[in-house]
Amino acid sequence: VCSSDLQRVSETDSADTARRFLYECGNDLFFAVRITADTASLSAPKFLGNGFVLLRQTDAESGTRYAAGDTVVTRKGDVATLEIDGRTFIDCRLARSGR
Repeated sequence: VCSSDLQRVSETDSADTARRFLYECGNDLFFAVRITADTASLSAPKFLGNGFVLLRQTDAESGTRYAAGDTVVTRKGDVATLEIDGRTFIDCRLARSGR
C-alpha cells in the first residue's frame, strides 16, 4: 500500500463522517455548517457575501464551539449562535440536517 492510497482512504473517511446542518436565525437569515471531527466549514449568510470560512473546534463551556479569527459558531443541541463581521445572531434553530 503506498502513501497516496492511505491519504485517499483518510480523505474518504472524513467525507463519510461529515454532517451538514442548516440553521435559521429568523428574518430569512440562514447559514449552513459542514462538520467533521474537529473542523466546521461555514457557509455565511447571503447578505454577508456567501463566503466559506473554515473553523477549528475550540474549547466551549457548553456544547461545541468552532472559531477562526472573529468568526465563531457555537452549537448546543438544535440551537446555534453565529458571530461574524462584528455581528452576533443568537437562538438560530436547526432547519434540517443530512449527510
